[in-house]
Amino acid sequence: MAHAEVPDDALSNANFQRMYDEKISERAYSIANTDGEGSGAHKPGDPRWVKPVRARTRLPAPDGGCAAWSMVAGAFVVMMHSSSMLYITGIFYVAWLDEWPNESRAAVAGAGSISSTVMFACAYFSGRLQYQWKSQGAVVALGAVLASSGLLAASYAKTLVQLYFSYALMGFGHAFSFTPCPVLVSTWFTSRTGAALGVTTAGASVGTIYLSILASLLIQSSGWRVAFRWLAVLTLVRFW
Repeated sequence: MAHAEVPDDALSNANFQRMYDEKISERAYSIANTDGEGSGAHKPGDPRWVKPVRARTRLPAPDGGCAAWSMVAGAFVVMMHSSSMLYITGIFYVAWLDEWPNESRAAVAGAGSISSTVMFACAYFSGRLQYQWKSQGAVVALGAVLASSGLLAASYAKTLVQLYFSYALMGFGHAFSFTPCPVLVSTWFTSRTGAALGVTTAGASVGTIYLSILASLLIQSSGWRVAFRWLAVLTLVRFW
């Protein structure tokens, strides 16, 4: 079967991808419903008839170039502000102990554990949305809104239980931003996939360092509630 010619400017074109899929599907349907002896296609009702199924064939990856590495840069920035937000929870620990002096240290520290658990537990739903929407960018945008909402809600928490629910919402949002990044980057590379993914995931480490410093400065100058509000704005803006 001859491969369809892929124009350079159509690598990321959804319409071209759809037409390419339909061509593959038509060819597969034609082969499946022919007995190979020249008698023609099988008809519906014939036990040999095969229901046409739309094929999904990935176009060749660019494997580098300005567009591919710009995707890596964007994913790097997203990773800087997704899981890193959960890793800097300890920066707020002392402020929370002062806010809720009657709560145990373990109970106060539980917020960070809840958010991490929710983020990784909900990665399945992120994958399902990526498959259904066929757009990692839309899933990341949804995660930005949810995570930012969780941070904003945490800044108004009056009880530890409210903080737990706020952090759970933040973790749920980051599940939709953390997971799609490696998936998206991997579709732009073949031989350099390892290097591209290494740069992408390094964003989480870089983000942990710089967000720790930023959060500390915000807590010292304005308090932990205002710090959360600024981080909520940063979380929303950096995704867009």
